[in-house]
Amino acid sequence: MALETIKATFGRGLKDVFGTGSGKLRNILKELQGLKITRVAGAAADTNIAVTGIATTDTLLSVLVIDTAAAAGSGITDLTSETAITSAGNIQHDTTSSSGKDVLVFWYDKA
Repeated sequence: MALETIKATFGRGLKDVFGTGSGKLRNILKELQGLKITRVAGAAADTNIAVTGIATTDTLLSVLVIDTAAAAGSGITDLTSETAITSAGNIQHDTTSSSGKDVLVFWYDKA
């Protein structure tokens, strides 16, 4: 899921500042306060990787694979663009394996 959308007219007349609901200041701030970072073991492409507490309504910010065996400076791969929350508690990489590596998952918990 995407982050909350801020309207181009946000704040004019204070109509988007107060109250609750999509695009309201309360929801935007609550979402940003829900940043979670978890380190998990990787897996083969199209295989569930368990991330405790992540839900399909949450928003992935970044997914970084850390290969400690790689040469210095080349051990981090950004797989954000090919990773999705596939079900409650699980993410999957579309085509790249992270098996045998650590995965850092940064996401916004919208609960």
